Amino acid sequence: MDKSYFFKFLRDNISDRIIPKNKKILITGSNGFIGKYLVYAFTDVFSEKKNLIYGLDINKKLNLKKNYKYFRRDLTKLKKNQIPKIKYDYIIHLAGIPSPVYYKKFPLKTIYLNAELARELLEISKKNKSKFIYFSSSEIYGNPPKNKIPTEENFNGNVS
Repeated sequence: MDKSYFFKFLRDNISDRIIPKNKKILITGSNGFIGKYLVYAFTDVFSEKKNLIYGLDINKKLNLKKNYKYFRRDLTKLKKNQIPKIKYDYIIHLAGIPSPVYYKKFPLKTIYLNAELARELLEISKKNKSKFIYFSSSEIYGNPPKNKIPTEENFNGNVS
């Protein structure tokens, strides 16, 4: 994916009504495929809006602008008290294990990220009255037939 296209898309399509100025945004899985692009785009697009982007991931820090703060954490073991105590306006939960090979190798970690960590983040979101956005991997739906790409929300999947 071309980063400049993604940045331009966000800049042109995310209005102050969607994410206004001076907001704090937490992104779990901030160094994953989608997370990294969101962090790059948000730090670029939102720098003039004075928003702060917080990233949580186990991988090394992305070198970014001053409106990005990174916390290195093993998300498969993360408890609520290990999440930086900041009143987030938005929580974007992207952390997940993205491959059936690893689902089978790490089933409990997969369940933890998608259930328990999501619950912990939802509790924080409820307490702070934050907006919560959850992403799931398309892998859970199986391989769609070619006529179902892009996949619509009502597609039930091909998992046996």
